[in-house]
Amino acid sequence: MGPVRIAIVGMGGFGRTYLRDIEQVEGLGRHVAQVAIEADQRNFSTKVRALADKGIRVFALLREMLAACRNEIDLLCIPTGIPLHRVMTVAGLEADCHVLVEKPARRFDTGR
Repeated sequence: MGPVRIAIVGMGGFGRTYLRDIEQVEGLGRHVAQVAIEADQRNFSTKVRALADKGIRVFALLREMLAACRNEIDLLCIPTGIPLHRVMTVAGLEADCHVLVEKPARRFDTGR
């Protein structure tokens, strides 16, 4: 088995940490796809361009990325805001991805 093919959702916050860490484990893991929403594409335009120049596919939406390159992803990393964890984790699992999410995916609509 070759390097783990990794996709990341998000460019800010812990997304930056994931991006840095993947660069440091070259050979064990390979960054193949990135979700950068429109705001991230503006705020991190230099980094987004550098990713694309390295051959990393960049998408504005998670479902768009999963539809386009699901068979190229071994691990989906979701370092996003807590309210997005559940829906993004479910989308990744439904696409049959291994998913790494920072915290447990929890529901916010329980009324508790």
